[in-house]
Amino acid sequence: MTNQSSRRTAFIGGKVWTAGYSAPRALDVLVEGGRIARVAPTGQLELNDAEIHDISGKLLMPGFQDAHIHMGAGGDDLLTCNLAGLKTAEEVYAVIAAYSDENPDLPWVTGGGWDRRVFPYPEGPNRRKLDELVGGRPAFFSSFDRHGAWVSTAALKASAVDEDTADPERGFFRRDKDGFPTGMVEEESITAIRAGMPELSTQDRMDAILRAQDHVIRMGITSVQDALVGDGLGMPDLHEAYRELLKNGGLKLRLTTALWWDQRRGVEQIPELLERRKQLESVAGPHRIIADTVKMMVDGADLLFMDSAAIQEATVALDADGFSVHYHSYGDATTHWILDAVEEAIKKNGTKPRHHHIAHLFVVSEADFRRFAQLGVTANVQGFWLGTPVLHDHLHESTSVDHPEDLEYPFGRIHAAGGNLAAGSDWPVTTPDPLVCIRNASGYFIDPEGRTKLAEDDRLDSITMMTAYTTGSAFVNGRADSTGRIAVGFLADLVILDGGVFDSNDALRDSVVQEVWIGGQLEYRSHRPADEASDHDVDRAMRSASNPAAQVTGP
Repeated sequence: MTNQSSRRTAFIGGKVWTAGYSAPRALDVLVEGGRIARVAPTGQLELNDAEIHDISGKLLMPGFQDAHIHMGAGGDDLLTCNLAGLKTAEEVYAVIAAYSDENPDLPWVTGGGWDRRVFPYPEGPNRRKLDELVGGRPAFFSSFDRHGAWVSTAALKASAVDEDTADPERGFFRRDKDGFPTGMVEEESITAIRAGMPELSTQDRMDAILRAQDHVIRMGITSVQDALVGDGLGMPDLHEAYRELLKNGGLKLRLTTALWWDQRRGVEQIPELLERRKQLESVAGPHRIIADTVKMMVDGADLLFMDSAAIQEATVALDADGFSVHYHSYGDATTHWILDAVEEAIKKNGTKPRHHHIAHLFVVSEADFRRFAQLGVTANVQGFWLGTPVLHDHLHESTSVDHPEDLEYPFGRIHAAGGNLAAGSDWPVTTPDPLVCIRNASGYFIDPEGRTKLAEDDRLDSITMMTAYTTGSAFVNGRADSTGRIAVGFLADLVILDGGVFDSNDALRDSVVQEVWIGGQLEYRSHRPADEASDHDVDRAMRSASNPAAQVTGP
């Protein structure tokens, strides 16, 4: 086996794209010791004893970086009863029933990814039907957005939830006319159900991460920011699982963790976050793990988790202690509060490197477009969401502008005002496939059903989205000095694509990830001919995503 520290690989015969290029260029790239050693015009590399890798006209580019993903939840869906992409209640029922029949010894029947649109809205599905499907066993199925779950009667009983159980402060149980929970639980009420479920072992959580890793590497992703590491939204805490995978070398992806901010508490939790950061970063170097980010959930559908004073106090204190904040914000009012908080942090803590970013951004007031650039706050784009209808009636707690429908998904206008863009999928809420998300962000929806027209000013072309998925995400992931570009000295995290990504929408649709290299090591090679891949990839994307006709929301 070739020693990684001395391995030399020359990528020749293709074209190269990296941020800053308006089009791919005819270049050769030499990788040595896991880093890019030289970039030169075609035919001008000194190859010496390098392994020659002729990519035969394909495109070589930096690996994609997903700046908002949920690895544990995505992997768990793939390992359990996966309901993603099913378009009718009957399909959902059939898949659950088949899974239950195939796994008669499971004490709990679990899965996730079901689309809220296939059931009555907002009531959702009912426990009695689930009881029938799983034979009366405890059952728990997360909705695609992870803000709700469908549970059986036995699950309610195991969790000691009944008509006398009070709703939590930031969540609720949907109830029938007699006050008994229907089986649809929302937001923090999920935690009450989780309390009655068997505890997932660290190995279970590691298995989910590894399954997710295999899935996303195949799509060209080489670095991720896990957008919720901690005990939040009823999701299992992946802290120890990540530590073990970093110790044993099982984690191939470069990882940035967004540590969960408990909105029920205040700045007194920061020492605990500093300790969790230390525990993660002590087991591997910064090229493997960065844990300097905190996830702050500010709002939700029909809910406000933090007010302006709480956001400001937390932001200033976290910023002072060297944390970046990854904010979840749907509405224009909450986004305005976040920008005010960052502005206050800059005033109090002075000039220093910062990577604060805001995900989702359903509605942003026009006056705040320019503030992203002024304050150095990155807008984190979920490309698959663009063009999905925004249900403004459910954003009344976090929206204040008069005509929010004119200010939906204004990423193009934020970018035009100088704002930096990063890109994240929010998988398993939607597909993690960057190529699908890039196409959707340009306004060419892979599934046009139910899409609204994306304003011309907010369409993001392929160059802009490829930049967001590379240098933009590398910046918020804390890796802009070593990843996200093809440049001498940078880590050799590379993707080879077959297809003209920048040529046309059709060419982008037909593009296929052929190879993925991380640190100069080949981690994935496709064995599918490019001309057979398009239909497969469209199907894969749709099976990995919810139906876009319903508003997409995520954690």
